[in-house]
Amino acid sequence: MIFSQVREDTAPERFLVTQFAAPARAFVIASGGCTALNLLAAGAGSVTACDINPAQIHLLELKKAVLQTLRGTTLLSAFLENAHTAYGLVRATLPEATRGFWDAHGTSLSHGLNRAGRLDRQLERAMRLFRVFVHAEPAVRTMLGFEDLSAQTAFFRQHWQSWRWGFALWLVLQRPALRLVYGQTILERLPPDFAAQLKQQISAAFTASPSAQNTSLWQSFLPDRLPISAAQMPFYLRQDIREAASKLHCVTADAATMLGAAQPFDLIALSNILDIAPLEYAEQLAAAAHHASRPGTLLVLRFFFAPPAALLQAFAQRFKLDDDLSKACASLDAGLFCRNIFVFRRE
Repeated sequence: MIFSQVREDTAPERFLVTQFAAPARAFVIASGGCTALNLLAAGAGSVTACDINPAQIHLLELKKAVLQTLRGTTLLSAFLENAHTAYGLVRATLPEATRGFWDAHGTSLSHGLNRAGRLDRQLERAMRLFRVFVHAEPAVRTMLGFEDLSAQTAFFRQHWQSWRWGFALWLVLQRPALRLVYGQTILERLPPDFAAQLKQQISAAFTASPSAQNTSLWQSFLPDRLPISAAQMPFYLRQDIREAASKLHCVTADAATMLGAAQPFDLIALSNILDIAPLEYAEQLAAAAHHASRPGTLLVLRFFFAPPAALLQAFAQRFKLDDDLSKACASLDAGLFCRNIFVFRRE
């Protein structure tokens, strides 16, 4: 399993799901499950979560069962601390393939469902080093505890942007570091100004909205610490979504293949799966999304860096780019990652 959380801010997708007169039928990339569950918590009528990696689907099936069955501290512990007890309580309700997966990978449950992925564990190790060599934990907690935006911005500029912070940014932007996390393909797609783009996005995440309400910052810089307020937890864990979770459908499949055979959706959220995909796949995905849409369907794409124009053109041939909705979504995004958002509408 690669991801156990989606560290994109899902506020834009939650906003889009409210733009329909009736509860929306949504399609999302499963990944760690946060987008799917957050859309259900925001009122989506149903969500189909698709992932080509079956491990991600097994994770989401387990999260769904826990949310439908458990309550209170037992539920929160399953997501944030240790999921062994929760798995034992819901195991019998899981699909057979999902039971087989978790029976074979039970050690991944030791740190909770939101800390079970390979990249999540890598991030935790990186942040422990960060708190030793860049900013100690008290400074991190101060940075992530502001309700007043002007005081937060002043602290960021005067204390957070130290030479150690600058060196850490330089280090993670080196090609060997990027290759280690994202593989060789990402290096071939990097725009010339990728470092400037990323620095601008990071600064915006720290200065554009109160950090005490920014789940993405907490999950990124204190991923191995328990939240101290509801605002620091994923949106779907702040409420009871037992009934809503029953409207989640999990599918192991390639997104283009799935959409090419699906009935129309109201919202199609494709995360950043095109960041490292070839243009030929973008064309295939755009055609499949058009098949799975109807007049009024909204389609949202995210990118780590600004995408090539040819990639967007594959979708612009079939959908109309909605500049107003794209800007509205960008203004809502308080996350560190994939802040380049494009919303298309089928006319």
